[in-house]
Amino acid sequence: MNGVDKLTQVVAQDGDLFLNSGFINVSYSAGQKSIDYFNQAVGSVGGETDSVTGDAKVAVLPRGKVMFGNTGDYMRQFAKNEDALFFIDDGKINMVKAADPPRGEAVSITPSSGLIGSPKITEDGIEGRCLLNPMFKLNGLVHVESGDTGSAIYKVIKFTHIGDTRGNDWYTEFVGIAQPGTVPVTGSSFNK
Repeated sequence: MNGVDKLTQVVAQDGDLFLNSGFINVSYSAGQKSIDYFNQAVGSVGGETDSVTGDAKVAVLPRGKVMFGNTGDYMRQFAKNEDALFFIDDGKINMVKAADPPRGEAVSITPSSGLIGSPKITEDGIEGRCLLNPMFKLNGLVHVESGDTGSAIYKVIKFTHIGDTRGNDWYTEFVGIAQPGTVPVTGSSFNK
């Protein structure tokens, strides 16, 4: 950087109040459903749930539990115990497992609609880059069609938006996985 260049970096987080300022102080006895303490944690900061994996709704606490501390820490631990992913999207709390069905309509990415280069096929799914696309959602679907990799639909588990107001970098990088127990839809067309 020279003397006239300025760099501004913005780190933004959905659900900051919940993750960093939420506080919970409650105790539960053995035999209560795990979802009760999940809901208590969400309610402690006035939050809303969007999607919660079905398994968590029936699990029972084997022994008593005391929660005293940061709500976000307890939510992360709860998700880890359930072998699930915890995230906040549009201010709503989500906890999903890899096997849970994705929601919503698939984002279609082709070379003519913004796909950049060839996606990398991984053991579990795909990694790719496209022009900036705000339609990506965690636990949503992405349909990727490329001459090198064919056509397949994946569940989005990670995405990053990259932008530069003084340059040409306006990308979305994404990682998708095939749904467990399914084979990616390859060699077929995709209709919206």
